[in-house]
Amino acid sequence: MTPTRPYFLRAIYDWIVDNECTPYLAVYADAEGVEVPREYVENGEITLNISPGAVANFHMDNDYVLFNARFNGISQSVAVPIAAVLGVFAKENGQGMAFPEEPGYEQGILQDGIEIHEDADSASSNVGTPGLVTVSSGDKKPDDDPKPPTTPSSPKGRPQLKVVK
Repeated sequence: MTPTRPYFLRAIYDWIVDNECTPYLAVYADAEGVEVPREYVENGEITLNISPGAVANFHMDNDYVLFNARFNGISQSVAVPIAAVLGVFAKENGQGMAFPEEPGYEQGILQDGIEIHEDADSASSNVGTPGLVTVSSGDKKPDDDPKPPTTPSSPKGRPQLKVVK
Protein backbone atom coordinates (compact mmCIF):
# COMPACT_ATOMS: atom_id res chain seq x y z
CA MET A 1 0.00 0.00 0.00
CA THR A 2 1.06 3.58 -0.52
CA PRO A 3 2.04 5.66 2.53
CA THR A 4 -0.72 7.60 4.26
CA ARG A 5 1.41 10.64 5.12
CA PRO A 6 0.77 12.67 1.92
CA TYR A 7 -2.98 12.16 2.24
CA PHE A 8 -3.07 13.20 5.89
CA LEU A 9 -0.76 16.13 5.16
CA ARG A 10 -3.09 17.47 2.43
CA ALA A 11 -6.17 16.93 4.59
CA ILE A 12 -4.75 18.68 7.66
CA TYR A 13 -3.36 21.52 5.51
CA ASP A 14 -6.81 22.06 3.94
CA TRP A 15 -8.50 21.88 7.35
CA ILE A 16 -6.14 24.52 8.79
CA VAL A 17 -6.62 26.87 5.80
CA ASP A 18 -10.41 26.32 5.78
CA ASN A 19 -10.48 27.41 9.43
CA GLU A 20 -8.58 30.60 8.53
CA CYS A 21 -5.46 29.62 10.45
CA THR A 22 -1.81 29.69 9.35
CA PRO A 23 -0.41 26.26 8.38
CA TYR A 24 3.19 25.60 9.45
CA LEU A 25 5.22 22.67 8.17
CA ALA A 26 7.82 21.07 10.47
CA VAL A 27 10.61 19.52 8.39
CA TYR A 28 13.62 17.32 9.09
CA ALA A 29 16.06 19.48 7.11
CA ASP A 30 18.91 16.97 7.02
CA ALA A 31 16.90 14.37 5.07
CA GLU A 32 17.94 13.56 1.52
CA GLY A 33 16.29 15.81 -1.07
CA VAL A 34 15.35 18.67 1.28
CA GLU A 35 16.08 22.08 -0.24
CA VAL A 36 15.57 24.86 2.31
CA PRO A 37 17.68 27.89 3.30
CA ARG A 38 20.27 26.30 5.57
CA GLU A 39 20.76 29.47 7.65
CA TYR A 40 17.30 28.95 9.16
CA VAL A 41 17.84 25.30 10.10
CA GLU A 42 18.16 24.71 13.82
CA ASN A 43 18.99 21.32 15.34
CA GLY A 44 18.39 19.69 11.96
CA GLU A 45 14.82 21.02 11.71
CA ILE A 46 13.08 23.97 10.10
CA THR A 47 9.52 25.24 10.48
CA LEU A 48 7.99 26.83 7.39
CA ASN A 49 4.90 29.02 7.03
CA ILE A 50 3.05 27.46 4.08
CA SER A 51 -0.06 29.66 4.11
CA PRO A 52 -1.37 30.67 0.68
CA GLY A 53 -0.38 34.31 1.32
CA ALA A 54 3.19 33.44 2.31
CA VAL A 55 4.18 31.19 -0.60
CA ALA A 56 3.96 31.18 -4.40
CA ASN A 57 3.70 28.27 -6.84
CA PHE A 58 2.63 25.92 -4.04
CA HIS A 59 2.38 22.28 -5.08
CA MET A 60 1.89 19.26 -2.85
CA ASP A 61 1.74 15.73 -4.23
CA ASN A 62 2.51 12.24 -2.93
CA ASP A 63 6.27 12.80 -3.14
CA TYR A 64 7.08 16.48 -2.50
CA VAL A 65 5.92 19.81 -1.13
CA LEU A 66 7.25 22.48 -3.51
CA PHE A 67 6.91 26.27 -3.36
CA ASN A 68 8.70 29.60 -3.60
CA ALA A 69 8.99 31.85 -0.57
CA ARG A 70 10.88 34.90 0.63
CA PHE A 71 13.48 34.50 3.34
CA ASN A 72 14.79 37.79 4.66
CA GLY A 73 13.46 39.44 1.49
CA ILE A 74 15.11 37.01 -0.93
CA SER A 75 12.91 34.71 -3.03
CA GLN A 76 13.98 31.07 -2.84
CA SER A 77 12.68 27.72 -4.04
CA VAL A 78 11.83 25.16 -1.38
CA ALA A 79 11.52 21.41 -1.93
CA VAL A 80 10.56 19.03 0.86
CA PRO A 81 10.16 15.28 0.29
CA ILE A 82 7.01 14.05 2.04
CA ALA A 83 9.16 11.57 4.00
CA ALA A 84 11.01 14.54 5.60
CA VAL A 85 7.81 16.15 6.92
CA LEU A 86 7.62 15.84 10.70
CA GLY A 87 4.21 17.45 11.00
CA VAL A 88 1.81 20.20 10.04
CA PHE A 89 0.12 22.49 12.55
CA ALA A 90 -1.78 25.77 12.92
CA LYS A 91 0.24 28.71 14.22
CA GLU A 92 -2.73 30.17 16.10
CA ASN A 93 -3.62 27.18 18.28
CA GLY A 94 -0.97 24.51 17.66
CA GLN A 95 -3.51 21.95 16.44
CA GLY A 96 -2.36 19.65 13.69
CA MET A 97 -0.69 16.32 13.12
CA ALA A 98 2.77 14.90 13.75
CA PHE A 99 3.98 12.09 11.51
CA PRO A 100 5.87 9.10 12.92
CA GLU A 101 8.03 6.90 10.73
CA GLU A 102 5.90 5.04 8.24
CA PRO A 103 6.41 1.88 6.20
CA GLY A 104 6.55 2.59 2.49
CA TYR A 105 9.28 5.20 2.63
CA GLU A 106 12.80 4.30 1.65
CA GLN A 107 14.82 3.13 4.66
CA GLY A 108 17.42 5.63 5.75
CA ILE A 109 15.83 8.72 4.19
CA LEU A 110 15.44 10.05 7.71
CA GLN A 111 18.85 9.30 9.16
CA ASP A 112 18.49 7.28 12.39
CA GLY A 113 14.76 8.03 12.52
CA ILE A 114 13.00 10.89 14.26
CA GLU A 115 11.32 10.91 17.63
CA ILE A 116 8.47 13.36 18.11
CA HIS A 117 7.99 14.20 21.75
CA GLU A 118 4.76 15.58 23.15
CA ASP A 119 4.59 17.42 26.45
CA ALA A 120 2.30 16.00 29.14
CA ASP A 121 -0.44 18.60 28.55
CA SER A 122 -0.76 17.95 24.83
CA ALA A 123 -0.55 14.19 25.23
CA SER A 124 -3.42 14.14 27.71
CA SER A 125 -5.56 16.48 25.59
CA ASN A 126 -5.28 14.16 22.59
CA VAL A 127 -5.99 10.83 24.25
CA GLY A 128 -7.61 8.51 21.73
CA THR A 129 -6.55 10.64 18.75
CA PRO A 130 -3.31 9.15 17.41
CA GLY A 131 -1.09 11.56 15.55
CA LEU A 132 -2.81 14.74 16.73
CA VAL A 133 -0.60 17.03 18.73
CA THR A 134 -0.76 20.47 20.24
CA VAL A 135 2.40 22.47 19.73
CA SER A 136 3.14 24.80 22.62
CA SER A 137 4.32 28.25 21.64
CA GLY A 138 5.82 28.93 25.07
CA ASP A 139 5.22 32.41 26.46
CA LYS A 140 4.57 33.91 23.02
CA LYS A 141 1.16 35.23 22.06
CA PRO A 142 -0.28 33.78 18.84
CA ASP A 143 0.04 37.11 17.03
CA ASP A 144 3.76 37.50 17.89
CA ASP A 145 5.75 37.18 14.66
CA PRO A 146 9.42 36.44 15.37
CA LYS A 147 11.91 37.91 12.91
CA PRO A 148 14.44 35.64 11.16
CA PRO A 149 18.06 36.15 12.18
CA THR A 150 19.86 38.75 10.09
CA THR A 151 23.36 37.43 10.75
CA PRO A 152 24.71 34.04 11.81
CA SER A 153 25.60 35.53 15.22
CA SER A 154 22.04 36.76 15.89
CA PRO A 155 19.98 34.99 18.54
CA LYS A 156 18.23 32.07 16.91
CA GLY A 157 14.51 31.43 17.11
CA ARG A 158 12.18 29.24 15.11
CA PRO A 159 12.47 30.33 11.44
CA GLN A 160 9.37 31.91 10.01
CA LEU A 161 8.28 32.83 6.51
CA LYS A 162 6.85 36.31 6.30
CA VAL A 163 4.79 37.93 3.55
CA VAL A 164 6.70 40.92 2.17
CA LYS A 165 4.66 43.37 0.18
